[in-house]
Amino acid sequence: MGLFDSTSFLIFLCVVALLYYLLPILLKKDGLQTLILIGAGVSLYACLDVFYALSLLGCCLINEAFVIVMYRFRIKGNDRARKAAAGIGIAVNVLILFFFKYSGLFSLLIFGDGELTSFFLGLPLPLGISFYTFHAVSMLADLSGGTEAEEAENGFWKRSAGVFCYLTFFANSVSGPVTKYNDFRPQIRRHFFKEVDLKKVFEYLVLGYFFKLCVANNIQNYTIDLTETDFSGKSPITILVQMFAYSCQIFADFAGYSYIAIGIALLFGYRLPKNFDFPYISKSITEFWKRWHISLSSWLKQYIYFSLGGNRKGRIRTCINLMVVMLVGGIWHGADWKYLLWGALHGLFLVLERMGGHLMTGREKKKENALLSFVRMIVSFTIVSWLWLFFKMNGYGAVLSATKQIFTGWRYMMVIDTTAILMACFYMLPVFAFHAVYLAGRNGKWLKGENWKYFFYGAMLLALLLNRGTSSAFIYFQY
Repeated sequence: MGLFDSTSFLIFLCVVALLYYLLPILLKKDGLQTLILIGAGVSLYACLDVFYALSLLGCCLINEAFVIVMYRFRIKGNDRARKAAAGIGIAVNVLILFFFKYSGLFSLLIFGDGELTSFFLGLPLPLGISFYTFHAVSMLADLSGGTEAEEAENGFWKRSAGVFCYLTFFANSVSGPVTKYNDFRPQIRRHFFKEVDLKKVFEYLVLGYFFKLCVANNIQNYTIDLTETDFSGKSPITILVQMFAYSCQIFADFAGYSYIAIGIALLFGYRLPKNFDFPYISKSITEFWKRWHISLSSWLKQYIYFSLGGNRKGRIRTCINLMVVMLVGGIWHGADWKYLLWGALHGLFLVLERMGGHLMTGREKKKENALLSFVRMIVSFTIVSWLWLFFKMNGYGAVLSATKQIFTGWRYMMVIDTTAILMACFYMLPVFAFHAVYLAGRNGKWLKGENWKYFFYGAMLLALLLNRGTSSAFIYFQY
């Protein structure tokens, strides 16, 4: 079974939805919906690989054990022991993530090539481990604040079912959005089909599938060359177009996934947090991180940035905290130095903007010149797009080679494949149009009301029927 973008998944989704709403009525039992969601989540992982399902269940069992221990300390009134149990649980989750994701990299650094390093590098990576580990950490951190008292009223089995449902919820367990436990837990209750906003479900699913199948899956054909390592002799125009094309591809791919996940969750009565807020209209890197992968940004902000002191300990400490958070965000994406460098460069830009104040971010200006605002938008988009090269290319050496060629290879400027360039630009248009339509609506000068939306949804449905690209896994499944 494919995930989200396959026919078999759509059949699976319909079957689960029918069971979810019909069985509680036929059997007249509460709690069935939660069990159905747990079964669906584990079954989906098992259909892909039994190892994936066992890894997910292992995470659930380990964290349920810590929740039980924390609850017992809670009823004994031993808050210090409860917080210590939460801390140990968080450390265990981080160590498990480290073992599967980073042990190969560190073994290579410490022991070099050898059998031990080969063993660690050969370890299979459990699907979605980065995301459900973050969920587990969020749960233990939130419960350490005392919410066990509220859950004590539900009884052992309901409380355990809540833990399993949160960690296995198939709409977002693979690639987010990262949902905080305190936001998800209150939603675990009986849901009725009549409460479902089918209009919103339709909009999210159509938008998500359009971005994934028609934009990301098509544009990937024109960014393949970015996997090369030597860009000497390449046209700077080709490199720049491919760079911006990949920026649009990764947005369409990941935002598409997020919209589908939010739509699926709504179908079952759950609300997941917004993950993207038109990030490519950002006028600074600071603003970009308020609009891109919002659920991860807010998670890092709450559980790491604030834990380090946030901006309460002076400007220098604030800059250090920003850099630490971005380094964590970078290495979270994968066991490769290029991700750490990507995070470090984002952190550097955040620090420069923090030190530069309104000169770089424009946050003290109530009204900014439209031309200057547009220029800052283009500059920010260019910086972000350049940094995405670290995700696509094989190491930072390739990024340096491509960057050097952009500035020095202008004698090769006209050595281009015109058709490929035009097609890449064509498939970038929906991403730019998506942001432009939002700006037009936000400014209130055009596109008033909501009826105009259905023209775009009709066009997206037509594109889904006529112009689906080559099937490929979601980019963020590898993280």
